[in-house]
Amino acid sequence: MIEEQIRTVEETASSRLAEKLRPNKTQYTNIQALVRDVLTEEINLFREKVRESLYGFDSQKGIRDVIDYVTLHYMVSFDEIQSQSRKQHLAEPRQIIHWMLRNHVVFNRLSLKAVGELVGARDHATVLHSVKAINNFIATDHSFRERIMVMCNELGARVTWYQERKELIVTGYLKRNNETIPVEKEGQAEHSTS
Repeated sequence: MIEEQIRTVEETASSRLAEKLRPNKTQYTNIQALVRDVLTEEINLFREKVRESLYGFDSQKGIRDVIDYVTLHYMVSFDEIQSQSRKQHLAEPRQIIHWMLRNHVVFNRLSLKAVGELVGARDHATVLHSVKAINNFIATDHSFRERIMVMCNELGARVTWYQERKELIVTGYLKRNNETIPVEKEGQAEHSTS
């Protein structure tokens, strides 16, 4: 009888304690948000470490360097690039800048929207169109591809042309102080810059 009363008291106490420890809906939502934020931060740090180990972020070039280099290469001003003009001599360098920033020729964390706003108040759809147009030129025009590869190389990005996929991909960054880049595995690509 006493044992039964003790068991009843224990069960009552544990159920009350469990109720008090059980988070309400607001607390549960806050806990979920906190866990999501922590996991997102951890995932981003992990991705950054993986990218750094694969590509190295020792490039001394930045977003402004890409813009300055392309405008100088095409002999146009940044104001002309930012204009609403669709003339080919302005559209091509603008699209190349979009492509370079989207494909991380220099390390950046810009969204498509931010790239568009930075280069001529364009929206993200325009940046996507630019990237697709440049990818199409790269895939179909050998001399254009070579020109882009040289430009990327001069900006410190190591790019590789994958013939099977018809894709030009940034595979690394040239490191500071004339350090060497690890040799790529045999058979990985048909053509790459050094």
